[in-house]
Amino acid sequence: DYSRVILHNHSRANPLLCTGFTEVCVDGKEGKVLWTKTRTVTDGTLEEVSGGDDMSVEQDTYIYLRKETKQVYAYRISTGEQLWVSDVREGLWNTFARGPAIAYDKVIVNSYDGEVWAHDIATGQVLWKWGPVKSGLVTPYGQYPFIGGITIADNKIVVCTNEHSGDSPLYQGERMYVIDLDTGKTVWNMLGWYQIPAVGNGAILAVNQYDGRIYAFGRGSSATSVSAPDVDVTLGQGITIKGTVIDISAGTK
Repeated sequence: DYSRVILHNHSRANPLLCTGFTEVCVDGKEGKVLWTKTRTVTDGTLEEVSGGDDMSVEQDTYIYLRKETKQVYAYRISTGEQLWVSDVREGLWNTFARGPAIAYDKVIVNSYDGEVWAHDIATGQVLWKWGPVKSGLVTPYGQYPFIGGITIADNKIVVCTNEHSGDSPLYQGERMYVIDLDTGKTVWNMLGWYQIPAVGNGAILAVNQYDGRIYAFGRGSSATSVSAPDVDVTLGQGITIKGTVIDISAGTK
């Protein structure tokens, strides 16, 4: 929805310039300024807002991530007033969080710490936390990191472990994970270095950097067969019905 456009002048280049910034909300149809807010630092940190933001017109809420505090900040679209600030995401690598997403009344954040967090959009309360998946010495982080790329559909989250700027040879063991949005439990996962998957028509589409191919994941076709006795059976006599269901989708060939 482009009826509201929120602009800001915070910097990612020089932390000395990030001790405060201004946000302006503009009517997307008429170009009229609706409100202006100055955000300042109260805890003495050199502020850097990074990782992008997201908004929900239905919830009248927009959010963004602050790098230095490792927190999510939520504001009201219509007035610019602050609604809540999340708890600090513990862990050193949680500083690097990117690409939050809002869906189904939840705010989803992931980070280089290899974790996925679900916050209640109304209160900021942490509903569940997923991960991390330990990598040992395969990566320099001790776990497989996330760098944004959150896709949400059908009450499920699709996230892929990967690196901001992966070098060759790529780390082994990267995976795509599909997570239940309500419970935070893994539904299924697939080996591959995928980034920013797309979802549509019941399928997940993503490029695997390991082999440079595009993969589609979804419910495939199946072949069903049923067999039963082809002779008369006396009333009350037991019979056996046999059958098979075989996956014949393209990925099995």
